[in-house]
Amino acid sequence: MPTIRFYYRPGGRKKIRLRKPSIVQPAPEQRERAPTNPRPAPLLVCEREACRLLHISRSTLYRLRKAGVITPVSLMGAVRYRVAEIEQIAAPEACA
Repeated sequence: MPTIRFYYRPGGRKKIRLRKPSIVQPAPEQRERAPTNPRPAPLLVCEREACRLLHISRSTLYRLRKAGVITPVSLMGAVRYRVAEIEQIAAPEACA
């Protein structure tokens, strides 16, 4: 049986809201859990993200491109960079 609740609006007018009876939920351990699918890591990142991952400025990224250290990928007019290549540049062995 629905529950009837009364609410008063400004001006003293009464508003009636019917609430359906609550359905008893099963205990958390009895509920089936949906499988969690974490998002896969991206293969390509934009210029801003590449600069953030390498801790460099945009102009330094352009210098690295010009020197051939990192190669951009043009994807439908957008410039992206390979994450594997960025990780290889950022590796401690590359700094030594």
